[in-house]
Amino acid sequence: MGRHTFSRGLAIKATLASIAVVVLTVASGFWAAHWLRSEEASEAIAPPPVPRAPAGLFRDWPADRKPDVALLLSAQQQGYLQPCGCSRPQLGGLARRYNFLQTLLKDRGWPVVPVDLGDVADGQKHRGPQALLKYATSMEALKRMGYLATGIGLHEAELSLFDALGAFALNSPQPRVLATNLQGKDENFAGMVQSTATSGGKDAAVKVGVVAIVGPSVAQGIAKQDASAKFAPTAQELPKALKQLEKDKADLRVLLYQGSIEEAKSCVGRFPQFHVVLCPTREEEPSDRPERVGDTLVVGVGHKGRYVGVVGAYRTKAKPGFELRYQLVSLGEAYETPEGKEAANPIMTLMEDYAEKVHKENYLAQYTQRKHPLQVEYADAKYVGSESCKECHEHAYEVWKKTPHAHAYHSLETAKRPGLRQFDGECIACHTVGFGYQAGFKSEKESPLLKDVGCESCHGPGSLHAKGGNREPKLLALMNPFKVPAKESAEQMQRRLNLIDQACQKCHDTDNDVHWDFKVKWPVVVHHEPKD
Repeated sequence: MGRHTFSRGLAIKATLASIAVVVLTVASGFWAAHWLRSEEASEAIAPPPVPRAPAGLFRDWPADRKPDVALLLSAQQQGYLQPCGCSRPQLGGLARRYNFLQTLLKDRGWPVVPVDLGDVADGQKHRGPQALLKYATSMEALKRMGYLATGIGLHEAELSLFDALGAFALNSPQPRVLATNLQGKDENFAGMVQSTATSGGKDAAVKVGVVAIVGPSVAQGIAKQDASAKFAPTAQELPKALKQLEKDKADLRVLLYQGSIEEAKSCVGRFPQFHVVLCPTREEEPSDRPERVGDTLVVGVGHKGRYVGVVGAYRTKAKPGFELRYQLVSLGEAYETPEGKEAANPIMTLMEDYAEKVHKENYLAQYTQRKHPLQVEYADAKYVGSESCKECHEHAYEVWKKTPHAHAYHSLETAKRPGLRQFDGECIACHTVGFGYQAGFKSEKESPLLKDVGCESCHGPGSLHAKGGNREPKLLALMNPFKVPAKESAEQMQRRLNLIDQACQKCHDTDNDVHWDFKVKWPVVVHHEPKD
């Protein structure tokens, strides 16, 4: 994804020193791995209380009895380990999921069996070298939460199934990775993928049996990413899996279905033996009302780990044997780990381990550098830092110096829970100049002048302009494509501002800046030179 450059400056003189509302990043997936809490936010907002489920959850569930088993359902995490934390409040995060699980296990005393649909991985190779590490970290988190099983999806295939499974499942049988209709499991993925999983069901507890099917639409997508992954028709493999669940005496049967909801509902129509089906959602925000196909609940819980679903199963004497209740839960700050209690949450410890590994193994150096659009036309263009702009663009420099962009790197250095964010490329991308581009930021030691969000974050490498004030029209146009044209109409201005807004949201997107309002933020950074 290319970096856009822009300015609202009225004079060409302002070009190099212009700074937009945010540094525009090289990669689109770094939000998944950093969860920055700014100094301002931590000072202004009190630490969250001890995690406790908000009032109103499970309101219509039987008050006089516990469920015989509760399913914790998660899906489509897509590499999002924790909320970014650059603004509050945000939803999601594995540490919060752990805390919510404890409210079920300890506060309510429910027997809980967690399962995950798949798409745990980030999967997008262009998002950087940390995708595989994030997948392994996520799977370790699921293990620490006691997950019974997880499926696989397109995101795992984008890493290659063999690499993804080898990063964790090869050495850990829990959670069991399921792909019931994956062909050649024993030959190609020996010991890493199974067809079914069944919970213990000790002391007359409900036994949960899980099967995972990759439907036609997802199978086609996976085949494009990983030629080694082929899937048999559902009708061929599902009867075998159901017989295995019967042999294992599974009471409550769960289907993890990777495919469209239409495919999932069609599958349930042919195989009504399942009590619960978990499938992907097209929308990031899920419905709090599951669909029903006969006696089967068909559930989706949205994207990026912001929500989990809970199904409570109560035994009945009548078929299908269970009364089912459903609750969608948003993982907000009510489930944040209190300050000073981090050691009690094993996922918090895991996140610190992740940050330490990223630092020690120097993942920052593994990010590739490509040409900035300006460098495609001017191969000698290099990044020189905002101080080089000050002499000619003093007014613009002073405007920039008063904005948070001028100390964006410092906010990484002081971040906690976990720390070491200044060594994480997925955070660095929005807190430095030119990261991911040739001659851009590499590390604090190698490129100290490119810390923070500076002029060249939006205008591109400025060495040619800074050297002798190069005013070549082609160069200036590349550095300032959104310059105000002469006699701009109201419609043209709105179109231009919309493009600038879209460019800002490369960093100020909904995952990072939940309060983003271009009309409010843009005037703060406008910095065209005052009229003489």
